[in-house]
Amino acid sequence: METHRIRAVINGREITSEPGVTILQAARANSIRIPSLCDHPALPPSGACRVCLVEVEKNPKLLPACTTPLTDGMVVDAFSPKALAARKAVVEMILIRHPLDCFSCESNGRCELQDLAYELGIEESPFRDDGDVCTEHELDDTNPFFIRDMNKCILCGRCVRACDHQSGYHAIDFQFRGIKTMI
Repeated sequence: METHRIRAVINGREITSEPGVTILQAARANSIRIPSLCDHPALPPSGACRVCLVEVEKNPKLLPACTTPLTDGMVVDAFSPKALAARKAVVEMILIRHPLDCFSCESNGRCELQDLAYELGIEESPFRDDGDVCTEHELDDTNPFFIRDMNKCILCGRCVRACDHQSGYHAIDFQFRGIKTMI
């Protein structure tokens, strides 16, 4: 029995896909780039970062590509002026608390956030106020499996979801609110 394939257009390219996939999964399966910071192929989608917002024809609102199912006939544009403006605002909000020391950072040149900020032409967040940047946290390298640097954390939630869904421990989570939020 042959399964019905979905036909859609993503970023101007016609694709076919299996039913039941998200816009982001279909895009990746067809080597079409849609930026995202919170998504990881080994984890269920969360839609937390909102970097993957896309414009879908005949839909008045931008939709998160990582949680929106691809439907037959859908026309998706991840780089429309509306999607780019929203993505830029989202990244600027993420950068409120993030130190802008990219050139001295050990992840310089292999950082998704740095790449995205550069692509969007962002040098600093216009929303930042004095005292917003996280710099007071000590580096925690006591775990042999990861280094925890809360000064660089963008609160994407990948680590929380990995702890919940991969290991099943539910040992870490978000705490506090607003600019004080941390893992």
